[in-house]
Amino acid sequence: MLRSLFDHIDGGRWEEVGHCFRPDGTYQRSGSPTLAGSEAIVEFYRHGRGIASSRHTLEGVLVGHNQAAVWGHMTGVRDSGEPIVMTFADVFELDQEGIRQRRSHFYVSPTG
Repeated sequence: MLRSLFDHIDGGRWEEVGHCFRPDGTYQRSGSPTLAGSEAIVEFYRHGRGIASSRHTLEGVLVGHNQAAVWGHMTGVRDSGEPIVMTFADVFELDQEGIRQRRSHFYVSPTG
C-alpha cells in the first residue's frame, strides 16, 4: 500500500491517493496544519501542495504491527517551475481500512 501511495502521488492520481487513507485518516506535514479526512488530503494534493510534478525514491521501508516507516528522497518541479529536491521520512499508522495517520518530516535542499 505504501509504495502504491507514492506511485499515485507521482502519477498525479489524487483520487487513488485518497483511497489509500481511511475516510477519517489524517496527514501531518512539518510546519502545516493537520489535514483531517481523505477528502481534505485529496484537496491538498489537487490545490495546496505547490508541486507540479514529483518522483519519490524510497530508500527504506519498515513495517510492523499497524505501523510503518518510509524514507527516501524526492525530486520535482514546483508550480512556479523551480526545481525541488528533498529528503523525507514518513511514519504511518495503518489498519485494514487504510492509512489512519501519516506524519511527514522532510528537509528541502536550499539548491532545489
